[in-house]
Amino acid sequence: MKISTSNNLNLTRGYTIALISAIFLSTTAILIRHLTQTYHIPALVLAFWRDCFTALTLLPILGLLRPVLLQIKRRDLYYLVIYGFVLAIFNSLWTTSVVLNGAAVATVLAYCSAGFTALLGWWFLDERLDWAKLLAVALSLGGCVLVAGALDPAVWRSNLGGILTGIISGLCYAIYSLLGRSAAQRNLNPWTTLLYTFGFAAVFL
Repeated sequence: MKISTSNNLNLTRGYTIALISAIFLSTTAILIRHLTQTYHIPALVLAFWRDCFTALTLLPILGLLRPVLLQIKRRDLYYLVIYGFVLAIFNSLWTTSVVLNGAAVATVLAYCSAGFTALLGWWFLDERLDWAKLLAVALSLGGCVLVAGALDPAVWRSNLGGILTGIISGLCYAIYSLLGRSAAQRNLNPWTTLLYTFGFAAVFL
């Protein structure tokens, strides 16, 4: 009974955090669109400063409050370098997608990652993929097609680069999400993972 209650609490907490993160991601897209249009900041420059500010904010906070979280093992360091590289690619593509597609379409295209995540999780992590998940994947990808206007051949002719950038950003987001799951399986603290991945992403950018 206690185990079931604990699992339900963790599931509720997980869904809540996922919903909040979705809201922040959507809001970030609006800010990116504003900054690129109003101040003409290049997409990759903006992606770099997002990663850099995140790492520079977390570093002193963790250093003062939980310095033990700054310590990592060498085998985890190599892993976090790869994780940071994936984050750098995702942030670059997603920021570029916002510039090319607008905040709304870019965010929806990024969330085609849900479908990619389910398929890649089944392929690489042996996660369960039942009919309900397959239906959710189909609806997710179908919604992305409709919002992007991908059924209209004229859109592909006029904005092929934008649509492909958005879809690939969703794929990279899925890989980034799976690496997060893998980091948890390695017993890496989420704050430690966040600091190092954003730090390495800033270095790569």
